[in-house]
Amino acid sequence: LMEDLKADMHFIGEIYEHQPEAAVWLKPVSPADGGSGERQIVDFQFQDCNSALLNLTGKARDQIIGRCVLEDKLPDPESSQTVFEQCLRVYETGQPEDYSYFSYDLGKCLTICRVKVRGGVLTTARNRTEEYRTKMEREEQTKFLTSVVENSPYGICLYESVRDAGKQIIDFKLRL
Repeated sequence: LMEDLKADMHFIGEIYEHQPEAAVWLKPVSPADGGSGERQIVDFQFQDCNSALLNLTGKARDQIIGRCVLEDKLPDPESSQTVFEQCLRVYETGQPEDYSYFSYDLGKCLTICRVKVRGGVLTTARNRTEEYRTKMEREEQTKFLTSVVENSPYGICLYESVRDAGKQIIDFKLRL
């Protein structure tokens, strides 16, 4: 039974380490309660991360693990307060939250998911930079085409071919 448990734990560790999304687990930091019985969370400490997070951030494990969000201004000085507030909200409500934002420090567009797990907050991050760039390029092309069509002194029409089952063109449909 103990051998099976160890094998299961090793397997779960492998899944965590090798998943393509960056993952980090943060634990709340509370000072001594001073006898009041209530402990207020003042920060979150990075407890564990996978290789994908190290690749995403370009940092070594010892530059992340054991560090704190607010105290060490991680992941970067501009967003550490926001990250703390998000982690606190997820930790206190138990409700997962998703965010998308552009990290100026990393130069990447990220989709973040935070969820409360085992007395801490598990955060996964997916790099959406290429998808974002492609979307922006398409929007720019659409704006340009619209501008050309709307500002042309000549009539412009765009037709789409209509094909039969044999892929032969049988007609055209006005698109623009």
